[in-house]
Amino acid sequence: MKNCAIIALVVLTLRAGVAGPPLMLGDIHPEGSASPDQLAVCGPYLLFVAEDGISGRELWRTDGSPEGTTLTKDVSQGPVGSNIESLFPFGSKLLFLADDGVHGQELWTWEDEEARLVKDIHDGTAGSNIGIDDDGGEVTPRFLTIEDTTYFVANDGQHGAEIWETNGRLEGTDIIHDFLPGPDAYDIDQLTSFKQNLYYILENQSLYRFDQGIGELQRIDEAYVPQNGMHELQPAGDKLFVSINFGAFDGALAYSDGERLWRVRNMVPTDGAEGTRVEMLTPFGERFYFRLVIFERESDEYFEEGDETWGSDGTHDNTTMAGRTFFKFHGVFKDHLYFSRS
Repeated sequence: MKNCAIIALVVLTLRAGVAGPPLMLGDIHPEGSASPDQLAVCGPYLLFVAEDGISGRELWRTDGSPEGTTLTKDVSQGPVGSNIESLFPFGSKLLFLADDGVHGQELWTWEDEEARLVKDIHDGTAGSNIGIDDDGGEVTPRFLTIEDTTYFVANDGQHGAEIWETNGRLEGTDIIHDFLPGPDAYDIDQLTSFKQNLYYILENQSLYRFDQGIGELQRIDEAYVPQNGMHELQPAGDKLFVSINFGAFDGALAYSDGERLWRVRNMVPTDGAEGTRVEMLTPFGERFYFRLVIFERESDEYFEEGDETWGSDGTHDNTTMAGRTFFKFHGVFKDHLYFSRS
């Protein structure tokens, strides 16, 4: 939600520049701090989470005026608050997680100036652990929208942590596939949109595609990917790049066109180093850049010796070093890639 927060700050700055000093929209918590955070733009409103000292931390909205700044709903009655997380704009709606004290933390939506529960995915007060895999790790990202459908990982208590889809309504919220029948599940990560389909990594080893047009799943990786060897997905142009490790410290780069997986280059260490790891894939036009971590070995222990910045267009010859130190990438603005380095 960082982008939404930045938008809100810019709007307030422009308003201050035109109309004088900044305008306080309301004293939400007269006896303390409202601590507003998790800003998200939805239609004509800015939504946020705040504490008013009466309802706990709940969902608020503002249209930029004091009279238009108000609590949307006291989801969990009383001063406890509803543990709201992950505000996610979705078309004209806002998806978020909340606990009303009855259903546990579940998927909610704010639409037409009304907050409501989308679906009680996991019966009872346990909640459905949205965005958490079967081992308790965080799934990246928590929500992913492709056209008019948002995907996420949830546990309904019967199928384990599996991928679900929603259109923001009860009748459009369902599991897409049960990979491991029963209450256990494989680890799922790296939900990615590529060519208008959903791609993700299963058990850090297998690359899958879900074709939402026909509702079919297809495994598209090759047998050479070792166990726990696949880690990041990043689209760039017409390629989906994949970071792979052969063993703990043998980094490699691969890409898919959506149908097959090709190895681009084994990232062989130089200058006597003992190992590498590919991470932090960052797209820029038809190319992308990544961090190559360099490892040294002392006895049977590996340790980080340094890192380099590399770039690639998906071919072996054009996968080259861009710098002997790692550049921390901050994003693309006006056809330029911004980074910092120490």
